[in-house]
Amino acid sequence: MGGDAVQTSARDGEAADDVGGECLAGLTPEQRLDAIEQRLRRGADRIAALENGLATNTQLTTEIRELLEFGRNGLRLLGHLGVVMRWAGGIAAAVSAMVGLWHAVRSGVPVDSGDVLSAVVQAYRDGSQK
Repeated sequence: MGGDAVQTSARDGEAADDVGGECLAGLTPEQRLDAIEQRLRRGADRIAALENGLATNTQLTTEIRELLEFGRNGLRLLGHLGVVMRWAGGIAAAVSAMVGLWHAVRSGVPVDSGDVLSAVVQAYRDGSQK
């Protein structure tokens, strides 16, 4: 940033001013003011462009953050649905086993003597025939 500052150095007894790499020595006071004002306008334009770029960057960053938050919440919801589905699957398996047992008992499926399920079905049949 050494070129952006006004520097005054002594050369052979003369004072030389340097603004942004532009030598202002030998200019009339009006020309010097015009040169400084032009440099200030260019600096203001650069600052305005940087501010616009920063505003655009901030807006994009906010949108990306919202999108990531939405995705994180969606994954959290899927996790909760997975827990519910795991419980529902266990309940469905238990209900289907009970329905299968009830159907086997009611329909008179032949019973093998080496199976625990067969022993339960046989015990139920023996109790209902009395």
